Amino acid sequence: MCIRDRNNTNKAYEICLESGDPTASFFMAKHMESIGDIEKAIPLYAKAQQLNNAVRLARESNNDNEVMQLSMNAPKQVALQSAAYFESKGYIEKAVILYIKGKNAKRALDLLSLIHISEPTRLLSISYAVFCLKKKNNL
Repeated sequence: MCIRDRNNTNKAYEICLESGDPTASFFMAKHMESIGDIEKAIPLYAKAQQLNNAVRLARESNNDNEVMQLSMNAPKQVALQSAAYFESKGYIEKAVILYIKGKNAKRALDLLSLIHISEPTRLLSISYAVFCLKKKNNL
């Protein structure tokens, strides 16, 4: 399909989403990124299993929810990059979870030591991170 105008672009986008074809989704994602439609490029890269590109765009557009969601299913290196991203933004709990996913338990423990464990916390993600680290250390 030749994409010459916005209507054709939207139609091609819908076809890619419906078909789930990874190759078509990848090329459509590249097109969407090239025209600046990042919001549509991210899910297309994800459908194409190009999670590194999807996460990169989500980080560049400060879409933190999307970064976290995609990084949980991404390869180890992408998870570690996202962990550093969240750490730099001060989102310690997200960074810890992604460091664990990326198999960097040492950095996760270092960050956990910055949190005052004696303070009451409602952050389920921190509790989950501590549980994972304890489980890993018991093995």
